[in-house]
Amino acid sequence: MTHGFVLYTDHHSVGCFGLGFILDMKSLSQRQRARVGLFVVVILNLGVYIWSIIMQVKFNAHDPGRIDWDDSLYPSAFLPYFFVQTTGPLSQSYMYWLISSFATDAQANVRNGAAFRCLEAVGQAISYGMNTQTEASPLIGFCVSFGLMALATAPMILLTNKTPDRIPADVILEGQEALDAKIAGEPEVVTGKMDQK
Repeated sequence: MTHGFVLYTDHHSVGCFGLGFILDMKSLSQRQRARVGLFVVVILNLGVYIWSIIMQVKFNAHDPGRIDWDDSLYPSAFLPYFFVQTTGPLSQSYMYWLISSFATDAQANVRNGAAFRCLEAVGQAISYGMNTQTEASPLIGFCVSFGLMALATAPMILLTNKTPDRIPADVILEGQEALDAKIAGEPEVVTGKMDQK
């Protein structure tokens, strides 16, 4: 059980840290990082979905029965699941990062993140409901997910193209700090002018 937990957390961490490295590249603007991040997320998810669909079609054509870890079929059967569990958190992390790119303050960021989490929860509930239909082929779930990703790609490209080069909250904060510094440095000047009057 412990080894399973370690494996589960490690592949989540590797995926998210890898994406985080890309999204934190200071040599690129916020918009450029958003585009590169989307490209990585879409390509990885596309590969996983195609691989999963191919494997499920094979299983539908010829049911292999139980697959043990020392069977030759095990790697090709398990790895799609492994990468699905990696690309899911990867996509989620990217979306939260992208949402934060539009935030004007912490409160707006929390509201936007909460709204996204609500939509995500609705999608998960529908997904779980579909997957509990024992008579339905697992292929249906893969194809629906693949189709939704295809539909979402164009709007996501438009969104990343509208990503500001700098986070609005950072720009506002820097402006406020500059104003505070200016105000903090003015009392003597103001007082001198008032004294002269």
